Amino acid sequence: MTMLFSLIEKVDWTEPGFGAFNFSGICGLSLSQGMNNISVLQNAYDNGLIKYNMFGFGVSSDLSTPGELVLGGYDESYFTGDLQWHDVMQDQSYGILYMLNGTGVKVNGQFLKLPCAEFRNCSFLVDTGGGLFDIAAPGFPSLAVESDCSNVSQLPTFSIFIDNNEYEFTPADYILKVPNPNGSGTICVSTALGGDATDGYVDIAGWFFHKYYAVFDRQNQVVGFAPRN
Repeated sequence: MTMLFSLIEKVDWTEPGFGAFNFSGICGLSLSQGMNNISVLQNAYDNGLIKYNMFGFGVSSDLSTPGELVLGGYDESYFTGDLQWHDVMQDQSYGILYMLNGTGVKVNGQFLKLPCAEFRNCSFLVDTGGGLFDIAAPGFPSLAVESDCSNVSQLPTFSIFIDNNEYEFTPADYILKVPNPNGSGTICVSTALGGDATDGYVDIAGWFFHKYYAVFDRQNQVVGFAPRN
């Protein structure tokens, strides 16, 4: 199989996105768009190297256990129940992005009004390469946590809705205790960003995949989610 890759020659490896992590490159699994943009997965499928034109993505619920990427299928042992399938929105302006039909955002039991005209037409981006689960919407609160964990009890529970299916996150889901880099013990960090914005967005990334397993079915142009084990 022949595959064309792009070479990035100038990178500042001291930047947080590169220097803090142990990797030597990025391999995108986005949708293909025409002959000039054929993904690695599409090429592997076209050449008979994988059975299905899909991939499964699961991230461990703790930092000590590795996650999993399955090319050409998915791993049912990583999730419970049935996958909830969502159609990828067919809009040329989205290009190769996985955009899903967002139908709501709820904070502490109250739905927020989403101005769809300024909100990517209420489409939510799914990005396995993103670092943080990011929500910006009118009236959406900050999800910042004090390093000493003193305000965890005051943080909200929130949900996003895709095709009217609810995906809920409590503070226990998105607040993580990690070793203190400047001393003993642990500190609290938030794995999600939240903010009040009139022209908002929802980027499904990062810690979302610690709670929900994801399957990207490129052949049928759908994305499925199910609760992680």
